[in-house]
Amino acid sequence: GVEAQTLAEVWPLISFLFTEPVDDEKAWRKVMKPELAAVLAREREVIATVEPFDPAALERELRALLEEEGVGAGKGLQPIRVAITGTNISPGIFESLVALGRERSLRRIDRALERLRDSSGEDSPAQG
Repeated sequence: GVEAQTLAEVWPLISFLFTEPVDDEKAWRKVMKPELAAVLAREREVIATVEPFDPAALERELRALLEEEGVGAGKGLQPIRVAITGTNISPGIFESLVALGRERSLRRIDRALERLRDSSGEDSPAQG
């Protein structure tokens, strides 16, 4: 049988639903490439407007967008995951968006886009 996971094991995966995410800097650097800012901005539009706001509709619309952009799902969906959870490990991304809710998801994506745009300008000397 499947062993029940303890809360200690599950909490890191679901804590984003209850607390503002703390960005995992390693995940951020790996996933949040400046060239993906435009794709994330378009994904944000889909998340803002898709009806019904459920995992199936989100998956259909987001995958169609990525196909149009010529971006693989892995690379294209990870920025949403990092934006809403702070890390690149989470339960299913479409379910995560629905669980978090449209408004909170959009706020977190806006925050990530802002940070992406800031970082795509001049690299601060502190980077290195």
